[in-house]
Amino acid sequence: MAKYAGYNNWQGLSEYNQQLDKIPNITKNNNRLVIGGVFIIILLIFIVFIYLKYNSNTVKIVGPVSFTYSQNNDSAVPNIIVFDYNVENIVADSFFIVESTNDYRKKRLNVKAGQMTSAYFNPGNYEAFLIAH
Repeated sequence: MAKYAGYNNWQGLSEYNQQLDKIPNITKNNNRLVIGGVFIIILLIFIVFIYLKYNSNTVKIVGPVSFTYSQNNDSAVPNIIVFDYNVENIVADSFFIVESTNDYRKKRLNVKAGQMTSAYFNPGNYEAFLIAH
């Protein structure tokens, strides 16, 4: 078999194999480098994707914005509050009004300009916020 493989005898084939064992295995190190490089590239792509996803939802105000309220009677219970809003000059995906009477739960505004009413059943001072997201 040694002569068929191109060696003079079994001793020549055996010496050649012993020399191969002394040579460091470069392919294992190369495979580790390739796998490490691929992992780093995938990690960088993931970081860029997350960065673009969370920074693309920026809110921009390009003009005047109005958010006012009015009520008919201070002493009547329930007290009906009318919120007037105009958010046409805000670049955002969605808009909400948040009231302190409702445990600060958000109420989505479906149009960029209009009114929303709310009933207050207890006397007192309350807060309301306009949120653009």
